[in-house]
Amino acid sequence: MSNPIQSRLDAVESVFFQRQLESIDAKAYQHIYPQYKARGFIAPQTGGDPAADVYTYRMFDAQGKARPIGRNPKDLPNANASGEEVKQGIQNVGACYRYDLFEIRKAAKTGTPLDQMRGVAARRAIEELMDEYLALGNTALGLSGILTLTGTSTATAGGFWGTLATADPDKVAGDLLGVLNAGVEGTNEAFNKFIVVLPLALYNIAATLKMSSQSNVTVLEYVSTVSPYLDGGKAGIQPWYRCGHEQT
Repeated sequence: MSNPIQSRLDAVESVFFQRQLESIDAKAYQHIYPQYKARGFIAPQTGGDPAADVYTYRMFDAQGKARPIGRNPKDLPNANASGEEVKQGIQNVGACYRYDLFEIRKAAKTGTPLDQMRGVAARRAIEELMDEYLALGNTALGLSGILTLTGTSTATAGGFWGTLATADPDKVAGDLLGVLNAGVEGTNEAFNKFIVVLPLALYNIAATLKMSSQSNVTVLEYVSTVSPYLDGGKAGIQPWYRCGHEQT
């Protein structure tokens, strides 16, 4: 037997009737996106010319070595300073948003903050691209990223990390301590405070893997307590999903 009410409604009226039975949440929700961390790992450079196309800094190095001398020194070795200029292109990025009169009317009727929502979307697009360039660079634009710099050392995790179920806590801790020690030894103590940035999967192991079955101390907590070279305690070991990603 057909529904006597439904049979008297056309398709449009039927949809309208069904919509009245919906419970529509008055709150607007937004997708959650990955954190943009590159700005936190790279110190900002201020005071640049906003109209410049190239950023240049000068790097100086002291040269010369002293030697023992007598009371009447002659032919003392020269001390000198040399310098070089390092250049980096400046790339502007941008995004825009727009809407028409019909959209404005619909937004006003439904109470949708159209201007705010699209403005936030444009800002997110800019931040996402900046984070990508700061992390990975862009070869076509001549931009270098912190994860793709040449002349730097990147530590590779040992095969004993495995998974949380198979990882060896002593070796994982040794890996992290070795990275910190290498940073100090490699610079002859010119730098003695570091942060360690790990791929997300490895960070999760370090943050949850216990040093032993009789201890609640995790590898991350142990390393932050033992090493004098970790900057900021546990906060000195950070996860970053961009680690290990390919350059664009």
